[in-house]
Amino acid sequence: MLSNSQHDVLFWIVIGFFTVIGILALLTILGIFKTNKQFRAWAVTGFVTGIAGVVFVWAKNSESLDFYIILKPPSGIEVENFILQEGRYEFWDSSDSKPLIGNVELTEGGELGSWQAKFPCKIPNRSVKVTVKDHNGDWYTINPFYPNYNTRSLIKTSEPENKVGLTFRFPLMIQSAYAQETGIKFDNYATETLKRKGKNYFKWRIFVNEPDSTLDIIKEVQYLLNPAYPEPFQIRNNREDHFALEMTGWIQSWIEITVKFKNDSTAKTRYHLDFSKQQPPNDP
Repeated sequence: MLSNSQHDVLFWIVIGFFTVIGILALLTILGIFKTNKQFRAWAVTGFVTGIAGVVFVWAKNSESLDFYIILKPPSGIEVENFILQEGRYEFWDSSDSKPLIGNVELTEGGELGSWQAKFPCKIPNRSVKVTVKDHNGDWYTINPFYPNYNTRSLIKTSEPENKVGLTFRFPLMIQSAYAQETGIKFDNYATETLKRKGKNYFKWRIFVNEPDSTLDIIKEVQYLLNPAYPEPFQIRNNREDHFALEMTGWIQSWIEITVKFKNDSTAKTRYHLDFSKQQPPNDP
């Protein structure tokens, strides 16, 4: 695998190659180089090829995919007053003795107190350190990590219904077309808590809106939130609370829901948060 510096050298060699072809072809077209008609015909093709090659290689190398991490506030901090002002990242390339440093773009995360840090795509294959400063001038950091690696705990489950080969070829289509849709109804309530930097934060609650007979057959409900939330995957198994999920945030987005029943069957649905739904006065 090429290092970052080797990749840059190879990139400029290719750019230089196509540039030389384009320049030589252009000089031939302009008559600075005296050639026969056949060579002149080649020069036009060579010039177009050189320009196209430079544009293609440059665009390919410039492709970017923004990378995000979600920052949770330290313990003991009032999340309502935790406001980040600036941040930076630093990492070491294999060929550099000093760290490469850049600024991260900070925006508020989905949940109150969380923040979203955005930095360039060239970082993920290296160990990164991130430091941020809040509005009081205090600095915070996280331990060095590899952004393109995540640690998740495995959960024992049953064998998937889809065949391996079919899932490999059309994973998204198969899941979307054949996932069983639950007829169970969900609802949500929301109460505005504060305004900050042009965003209205709401304390919201989503729950199963069904009678006791339906609640009795449900084992648990899994909620998959917008990735801007620090912990987007949430499980609720409190039947007395209608399997409710309560959070505080500002993003009205779709929630992917999986309902697991006591007979080991599973159903899926989606629900869109609506912050205009206020809790009725007599509703517990």
